[in-house]
Amino acid sequence: MNTRKLLTALFAISLFATHTATAQDATTLPEAWEIVERCITTPTEPPDDWTFDGTIITYRYRDGVHGFRSDTPSRYYIAFDNGTEYGQAGSFSPNGQWFAVYTGHQTSYGLSASYYSVDNLRVVSTSPARETYLIPWQARTFSSGGMIHSPPIRWDSDSTIVTNGYLPTDQTLTTGDFSINPFTAEFVPYVRDTTSSNEYTALSPDGTRAITIELGDNGYGTMVEQRQYLYDIDEEIAISDLWATNGDNEIGLRLWLPYTDFGIQPPFWTPNSQLLISKSTFNDQSAVVSFTRDGALESVIFSGHILQPELAETGTSLALVGSTSADDELSLYIADLETRTVYNTCINPSHYRVAISPTGDQVAVSIGGNDGFVYVVDLNEWAAYRLDLAANDVIAWFADP
Repeated sequence: MNTRKLLTALFAISLFATHTATAQDATTLPEAWEIVERCITTPTEPPDDWTFDGTIITYRYRDGVHGFRSDTPSRYYIAFDNGTEYGQAGSFSPNGQWFAVYTGHQTSYGLSASYYSVDNLRVVSTSPARETYLIPWQARTFSSGGMIHSPPIRWDSDSTIVTNGYLPTDQTLTTGDFSINPFTAEFVPYVRDTTSSNEYTALSPDGTRAITIELGDNGYGTMVEQRQYLYDIDEEIAISDLWATNGDNEIGLRLWLPYTDFGIQPPFWTPNSQLLISKSTFNDQSAVVSFTRDGALESVIFSGHILQPELAETGTSLALVGSTSADDELSLYIADLETRTVYNTCINPSHYRVAISPTGDQVAVSIGGNDGFVYVVDLNEWAAYRLDLAANDVIAWFADP
């Protein structure tokens, strides 16, 4: 069965009517995990015998996307972020080995508005041995508030990209979504069931669970999210409503499912597909919560002012930048999923993103704002080491191929 197929609204609603159960009907969240203050007060230079595995990916505004490895003397360029290459609008392949980015040219209108034309879709390897594939491509994009807005680049697999635009060599094609293999230059129109208002997201590692989103017309001709269900793919039934209601009042947990820069997508499944972990909202309250594979609320990991969490590939730890209240300073928190304890490191990152090593025992953050450097928190030694890596944002940490 194609796990990316779309479900029709009537089909999903009819299944939901007979097969779902309300995930939560309480008006308050259960108590969150215990927070233990375990401060790392003095970050230092790393010892001579200390190292890390994989590639740390960083971003610097109006500079670009770079990679850094323990066996390279300095960071290396992956994509620029300027008027001809739009690094902030790029996206990583699921295995982290490739980065897709638009290139083009800029036309300015007045003092604040710019129009960016897309001329090519470039796919570049994230390793120091730079390998590049270039596809002539056109799409519309614009700049507002210093950010470049363009059609999302979404990887369907490690070899297939879905994006919006058209080939400049064939003007008979109308603008639309296309599925592109950048390594063979093959492309076909991306076929979407236009009668459907539901689709899969957050597929579990074992391929048996996903979140299906019910969309509906907002009254102005725009389809918007109305419900989130946990869906059993094998049985083809919605087994839990993740956004419960009580009359006209929303009292359930609403999962945080945005499209984010660089294609990073919460929520996360643990490797054994037993727990779904996500930032959620509950009566205007933010929390990081876990659901069982049957849709029941398993626990509240952290509650307060929360930015984007990141789950280790090992499923043993979770890192997030946040605070227990909006008035407190943001700090780096580490949640141990085995002991069910959250540790406050007292480290104050300069940006909301963190990256966990593929082994799950190191966390990279940026400290110092626009002139900041990357620090790695070693969870085994409970120490923070400053890397010779200038960046104001850490966006990913990928394993070696």
